[in-house]
Amino acid sequence: ELMLDLAYSSVLFRSKEIAKEVVLSYDRLQELEESLYEHLFAAARGRSKTKLISVIDLIESAKNVAIAAKNISEPVIEGKELHPIIQEALKESDETIARADVVWRSILKNNTLGEI
Repeated sequence: ELMLDLAYSSVLFRSKEIAKEVVLSYDRLQELEESLYEHLFAAARGRSKTKLISVIDLIESAKNVAIAAKNISEPVIEGKELHPIIQEALKESDETIARADVVWRSILKNNTLGEI
């Protein structure tokens, strides 16, 4: 879910930095996926195959979300302009997103909005 939020933010703010973070997260997920499968198959010996399939489905669903986030972010990295219809749809969104830079000495640094 975080990857999708970042991907949409990269589009809204046209931020290559955020978009690159999405791609890095995708790459990390790719690395983790192989390790997850190795551990899963090792742990599954003698256990229910139904439970194994459920975990595989979960891994594949997470992978699909990550691919979608990466696909959303890649045009930002490539510097492509949004189609006018997409730009208009984003303007009419029910959610409002704001961005603010926090100076390194601020009491806000390293805190979430919920912690403030």
